[in-house]
Amino acid sequence: MSSLSFLTVDGVGLDEPREWEPAVVRIDVPVDDWSRTTLTVNGQSVSVYAGRRGNVAGVFADWPRSGPGRYRLTALHSGEPSEQLVTIGSRKLGDQGFASLLDELENQLPASIALSLQRAGAFVGVQLQRPRENTVAQELSRLRRTIVGVPTRPGLRTILPAIGCDPHRILATEETWAPRERARRPSPSSMLRVLTRNANIDADGRPIQVINLRADHTVDTYENRLLKHFTMEVSQRLRRMERYAAASRNAPIADELAFLDAALHDARRHARFLNDVSEPIGPLSRTTMLLLKEPRYRALLDSYIEFHRSVWASLRDDALDAPLENLPYLYQVWGTLVVIDIVLAAALNAGFELVHQEFVRPTFGGLFVEMLRNGGVALELKAPNGAHLTVTPGRTFGATGTHRSLSFAQRPDVVVELSQSFGTSDFLFFDPKYKLDGDDAEHGNGRPVKSDVDKMHAYRDAVRDAAGGAVVTMAATLYPGATERYGDGIAAFHAMPGIAEDLRDDITAQVTQFLAIRHS
Repeated sequence: MSSLSFLTVDGVGLDEPREWEPAVVRIDVPVDDWSRTTLTVNGQSVSVYAGRRGNVAGVFADWPRSGPGRYRLTALHSGEPSEQLVTIGSRKLGDQGFASLLDELENQLPASIALSLQRAGAFVGVQLQRPRENTVAQELSRLRRTIVGVPTRPGLRTILPAIGCDPHRILATEETWAPRERARRPSPSSMLRVLTRNANIDADGRPIQVINLRADHTVDTYENRLLKHFTMEVSQRLRRMERYAAASRNAPIADELAFLDAALHDARRHARFLNDVSEPIGPLSRTTMLLLKEPRYRALLDSYIEFHRSVWASLRDDALDAPLENLPYLYQVWGTLVVIDIVLAAALNAGFELVHQEFVRPTFGGLFVEMLRNGGVALELKAPNGAHLTVTPGRTFGATGTHRSLSFAQRPDVVVELSQSFGTSDFLFFDPKYKLDGDDAEHGNGRPVKSDVDKMHAYRDAVRDAAGGAVVTMAATLYPGATERYGDGIAAFHAMPGIAEDLRDDITAQVTQFLAIRHS
């Protein structure tokens, strides 16, 4: 079996390739056997050759410039396979920046936005978990208590097998169509449907089929739906914590999460009846006598109430299941949420009132932020003087409309529009971009990519009102490098997860000044 290792293009050994830097894969096989060796990366074939890199001779394959992610390498030599999983981290953000990105996306930013919306009158009666209150240690403790239990209450690893041995069942009546002569319990109340069914009356005027009532025991009850949903919810929280532990390379937390995950998975195997239980279709807020009186279900209720003593808000996005592979997109989402969080807070401080919000939605056990992908308005607020403020992710300015582009279509990532009661509008545009000038630059010391700055100029100069007047107050890109300003209304803001205080100060100052715009 051959082994795999990495070298720089000059032949110097590497532990693993770095983001957007070329490298060489060395395959430890005899040089004379290079033609009988193959290599695939994530299933894609890579050319193998014999040669020399620096002072090292051997069998190699070129590693192209690659973004963050996990790559599975499979070498095959004389029928013997050898596999290796390689992880490329974020060079632009660093390990801590990447971990902070996930934490802010999944916890801090959604919670901050939800609290501002609650302050504006949304989610009345909901006790929200505040940002920074829910630390990693507290979240781990919550999961441990829920799965393992405490001296006064068992956890899910005990509750699931206990209920699985003899789950609660009810006698349910099901309506089925059956031939008239085979019906055991015809339903009298359904005779109108029987008689009006198409082609269901024979030559003698009698129904061919009737609705038959069949009673059977089912585990698809409210209490078991609660158990199923709760188990799935806890599993999702585990996945979220595992992503954070992997990003921060925190081995002790990762080990405990692996233990809790295995305990929950094993307990779920002892409750296979949940496969026949449907998902809830209404709020899980009802308390039944079974939940109060039956010890196993009472333990479930107590655990569920403790877990939901205060709800949290989080981002719902499939890209979080593979955060490294989707890092450029997630950075863009992070920057978008930062802007929305700042604009919302600044507008409320300036006396605006919430009219409508579209992207934070309540669901079982919490609130979820879902990014709008159709150019719809995420937030709408109104000032006492009649001014309207809207925040729209991904709004397109084409060749027509009240506000249009003089050249090509323009689509900023975040559009903030302040429209006055007498018809004029002003705009702020923001574009988060996971880019540096020279993608091999280190985080914090890179410069913005020229094309991204040019795009800000295009936003400012191309978008006009119906009379051809300029309407863009500022167009700014957010990126993991140093802040740079380019004259009037163009900027590249330093945007680094975990250390975004300067970014918040810059955008808050700009938005506060923007909201103070008054036209004569």
